[in-house]
Amino acid sequence: MRSLKLDVTAESLKEAFKSFGDVISSSVREITQNEKKLKFGFVEFSSKEEANEALSNGPTHPDILECTYV
Repeated sequence: MRSLKLDVTAESLKEAFKSFGDVISSSVREITQNEKKLKFGFVEFSSKEEANEALSNGPTHPDILECTYV
């Protein structure tokens, strides 16, 4: 995902996606581009089906995610 809110952590990302299946891992990265901080994240599921479900119906929790699925 990209365009995550700047206060999102790997744990909050995992929490947001756990309803779609068994989250094996989650991580968040931050970069600075043109003096602007950008955050993006990765979520790994235990099966392809769970990952596809998350991609199709991803969470929209406003306190955690303002993201684009890539």
